[in-house]
Amino acid sequence: LIGSSDLEAAALAGHLCNLHGLDTISCANTIGLLYYLYNEGIIGVIETGGLELTWGDPQPMLALVELIAHRQGIGDLLAEGADAVAQHFGVPDLAVTVKGLESAFHDPRAFSGQALVYATASRGADHMSGDYYELIRGREVPELGMELLERDAEDRHMVETAVRLMDYRSFTNAAIICHFEDVSAENLLGLLRATTGWDVCYDDILRLGEQITNFKRLLNFRLGATRADDRLPKLFLKRLEQGGTEGYVPDIDAMLAMLYDVRGWDPVTGLPRPEKLESLGLLV
Repeated sequence: LIGSSDLEAAALAGHLCNLHGLDTISCANTIGLLYYLYNEGIIGVIETGGLELTWGDPQPMLALVELIAHRQGIGDLLAEGADAVAQHFGVPDLAVTVKGLESAFHDPRAFSGQALVYATASRGADHMSGDYYELIRGREVPELGMELLERDAEDRHMVETAVRLMDYRSFTNAAIICHFEDVSAENLLGLLRATTGWDVCYDDILRLGEQITNFKRLLNFRLGATRADDRLPKLFLKRLEQGGTEGYVPDIDAMLAMLYDVRGWDPVTGLPRPEKLESLGLLV
């Protein structure tokens, strides 16, 4: 995000984030935005407190991590996140966030299903709410109906697969399963049976995940979220002029319409329909 290939500096930045209790993704995204504003001439050294944020130079980045941690100088603004930075400098469309959460590096222009994850996940642009990119790389879960698809597929089958993946991750996240460990669905089912004594099957795992997904959505809407928050940042809707995804952007509106239908959510309000909540045992 700052045009640097200095792995030592990147590792040190991650170490500093861990020491200070900062999220590496949100911190990197926000600092990257500040670098971009500086190199585009939108801000200068006055705004950065004297730091010259030249593309490729990681040293100011390391200084910014410390400033954020201690909320000193420009770090006080950066600590509020990319949305706050973009709003402060009058360029809200340059924030790469969903529901206030900064996106990671898994670009939905490379994986259509990732667009649905980012747009509808309760936390916003959260790759851990659905690692669709792993499915495209061949990390299939055939027991749960999740198999390899074309990365730019936008049909109903893709949407149904993405929904199953998100519900599966709602369950594995609640079960505190590390994604890097890659516990198979078969082993996960065995662990669930052994620890709970429940006589459960694969469909039960997806149902539990679907309950969690819908409950979180209800909570979000109660706290002020709306249908309009199911979106992608504008920069993700800009076609790239080179690279493997040249010219492609996901048709997020069409895919969202299918997702609402698959999920049983009202397409106008975005809320789960009463019959959906009743089927999940969430209607009170």
